[in-house]
Amino acid sequence: MSRLQSSDSRATITFRVDEATKEAYKENVNSMSGDLREYVSAVAEADGVETSDLPTDETLREAYLILLESAGDNLRLKTEAAESVLAQKLSRPKTAVRSGVLKPLENRGFTKASWGVITVQSRDERGPEGGA
Repeated sequence: MSRLQSSDSRATITFRVDEATKEAYKENVNSMSGDLREYVSAVAEADGVETSDLPTDETLREAYLILLESAGDNLRLKTEAAESVLAQKLSRPKTAVRSGVLKPLENRGFTKASWGVITVQSRDERGPEGGA
């Protein structure tokens, strides 16, 4: 049985599982609540497009703002340059930036990648359906 409680802008989701399942799950994650929060957020955003003008995920939000700043007036930059600047400013390995940052931003409608160039969608152009 599930229950959703709301206080301020945060909500609590409570559900029951048998003790063995809980213990097995606990052994496989660093933080049960953190893992469940990420899962619920991913399911809630399963359509691939966020309705906010900024990503809800903290890392993606920071990356999007870095890309907006780095892209300049034309909102375009080469994929390699985007990977480098994000790796440096987010302190992540460059190899992890494409799948862990750039792809999720594209899936959520914050960037578009084509032929090695990333177009950052401006905050003004992004509508509820992911932009123009």
